[in-house]
Amino acid sequence: MCDQSANPTPTSTAQSPPKPLIKAHKNPTLNPAFTFDTLVVGACNHMAIKVASQVAQRSGVYNPVLFFGGVGLGKTHILNAIGNTACDRLQSVLYVTAEQFLNDYVFRLGNHSMDKFQEKYRSCDYLLIDDVQFFGGKEMVQEEFFHTFNTLHAQGKQIVMSSDKPPKNIKGLADRLLSRFEMGMIASIQAPMLETKIAILTQKCQLNHICMDREIVEYLASHIHENIRQLEGALLRLNATATLSGEEISLRMAQEILKDTTKECLQEVGLEDILGVVAHTLNLKPTDIRNNSRNRQVALARKLIIYLARTLTDTSTNALAQFLGLKDHSGVSKASKTIAQSMAKENHTKLLVEEMQAKINSPKPV
Repeated sequence: MCDQSANPTPTSTAQSPPKPLIKAHKNPTLNPAFTFDTLVVGACNHMAIKVASQVAQRSGVYNPVLFFGGVGLGKTHILNAIGNTACDRLQSVLYVTAEQFLNDYVFRLGNHSMDKFQEKYRSCDYLLIDDVQFFGGKEMVQEEFFHTFNTLHAQGKQIVMSSDKPPKNIKGLADRLLSRFEMGMIASIQAPMLETKIAILTQKCQLNHICMDREIVEYLASHIHENIRQLEGALLRLNATATLSGEEISLRMAQEILKDTTKECLQEVGLEDILGVVAHTLNLKPTDIRNNSRNRQVALARKLIIYLARTLTDTSTNALAQFLGLKDHSGVSKASKTIAQSMAKENHTKLLVEEMQAKINSPKPV
């Protein structure tokens, strides 16, 4: 049986996706399917989407704006949503990746037609640049983007960027360009929690007319780690398998297909990894954190470890309490909630947690 709560408009197991809602404007640089209506809002991205919506409706409310977050968390979708909304307001919009900007620059430089390059990038109302971390270490293109940035900003034109890391962590970025990136609004996009992943999958099922039981939706959401693209890819693979085999999507089919991407990847992050990163970041010894010290810095470290462990691993509250030498698990949920509330109120805490998450999730040396 197909769970109607997961897909209120049941159809056959696999059908052709519905026609996208194409806007009246036609901007070849934008994806018309990437709008605010198709963005799922959750704790992981609500602030970023709020900023994006305001900027899309009124140029210059924040300028520049930079969204940062890991791969596959919706940064490109947000930039396109801004662009599509701005186009609806009859603003001229140019969306490019940093790599496209570089390739265009090299081509125009070689053809001695930099006047056309500058006219293209300095005459738009909204310049949307994706993946600006690509500029790191490329001095000549940084020089050109620096002047493009200054020209647009001086004219009151809106600049919106995305990166897979905070500006200060982009290696090889010139100080004067870093200062430009940090002079406006910086909004982070974090990995979605379980409820948000369920909402994303439910929406994708509805948009693509895929009928899938709630049990399978929850299985996918709880067994795929963080990346929204992985969620979408898994859903497409399931739908394709069902279509080719002539079978309905089942939990067994989902388990079989997702062997390579299921929650076992979560186990790659261990409590010792989290402990080490937190201890190093706060300049503490791991042994101090696991002792019953009442030092404020140690108490903060424990709360951070609990929050990160609850976010990145499947460790139970009992096991987490035992790992940290706590008397019982009653304070674990409270500690995690305290950090979450602090992140919502204080930018310093949010950036600290995101820095630690980046270190924990970075590839380990072989």
